[in-house]
Amino acid sequence: MIRFIKNKLVPFDLNKFDFSFDKLELTEEHPYFHLGEKTNDVSVQTRVWHENLPDEIMDYIHEFGFKKDSFCANLTVQHPGSMTPVHIDKYVRCASILKIKPEEITRILIFLTDWEIGQTFGVENGCLLEWKAGDCYTFDELDEHWTVNAGVGTRYTLLISTRKDSIIDV
Repeated sequence: MIRFIKNKLVPFDLNKFDFSFDKLELTEEHPYFHLGEKTNDVSVQTRVWHENLPDEIMDYIHEFGFKKDSFCANLTVQHPGSMTPVHIDKYVRCASILKIKPEEITRILIFLTDWEIGQTFGVENGCLLEWKAGDCYTFDELDEHWTVNAGVGTRYTLLISTRKDSIIDV
């Protein structure tokens, strides 16, 4: 089940950044690898990994109280007409970086842009709509989730993965 945490004002303009994007690879470890060819042309999301995030975004993350080596983060960019199929995160990359077990990880989802018609984020049997930039959510690590951008604007989200006991004070 998805849970609203709070809204934290987004203090930066995403248009001013020259992001270093990385396309997701569909390796066997990827949560929707099993979908095979079907995902190659519809679910490509671009990401900016933790180590390539601009200082302003890292400062924003630190304002939540996360210390330098206590989290993994990435910026996800979903262009109009793209989607990510239903999946469950495996936290393989973050578990390796933080040197903990995947089941010890939880994630905070932060929308960096206001909702636009045609955009949705689904968790289990519910769909999230009408979010505001800065809205922060979390959901259980075994919850199936997906996202669709059938709108005309690009959707930016920030994902912060951390130890489950780290989000108590967020």
